[in-house]
Order: sequence, then structure tokens, then C-alpha cells
Amino acid sequence: MKMPPKKQGAMDRSFLLDTVRHISSYLDFFEQTIAQEQFTTTLTGFRNGKQNLHYVHVNLEVKGRTCRACHDAHATNNPKHVRDGVPFGAWNLPINFEKTAAGGQCLPGCHQLFKYDREKEVLNR
Repeated sequence: MKMPPKKQGAMDRSFLLDTVRHISSYLDFFEQTIAQEQFTTTLTGFRNGKQNLHYVHVNLEVKGRTCRACHDAHATNNPKHVRDGVPFGAWNLPINFEKTAAGGQCLPGCHQLFKYDREKEVLNR
């Protein structure tokens, strides 16, 4: 079967698939490196003082999460691509994320209100 000529400016399928694979491998690498250090001042802005909050969420022995639990890889209306809700079984638990100048806070369905500040550590609980 002869394929119709490609429209000018159209991307070919293999280019798109290669791009998706590249982005996926980058995200896997990023996801692994950002959560390896328990304390940092450079890897992430999601920290309470020097405590890396990505590390805290990903490295839990029970119920550790991946980046995709809280972040949507596609456009969202929230800062840092934070989802409106966290998928949890058949439910979508709201995150209630609020960004501040030096940190933020969230009140999701999975834990109480927690605040964080990169400059001055917040004592939660």
C-alpha cells in the first residue's frame, strides 16, 4: 500500500516516539536523582530548611510515592505542575497546595496540613 505524501511541516511518527522515549527516560533519571539526598540546598526547592521533601515522600518504606503521584507531566494551572488531586484507588484526594515566596503548604487527603520554607525550617505537628 502506497502512503500518501507527507504534509509540509508534519512530524513523522518515529520522531514523535523517539521524543517520548527520550522525555520518559529523562523523567525517570530526574525522579531518581532528586530524591536520593535526604538533605540539600540545591537539588530542589521542595524542602523545609535543608530537608529534601522529595526524599521524604519517595523513600517511605510503606506507601512511598513517585513524582507522578503529585505532579502532572502535562500542563496544569498549579505551580510546579502540582496536580489538583492525588489518585488513590478509585478516589482522587485533593492536594490543596499553596505556593509561597519561600516555600508552600499542602493539606491533602493523606496527611494533615504541612508547611515548608526553604529559608526558615517550619516545625510541623
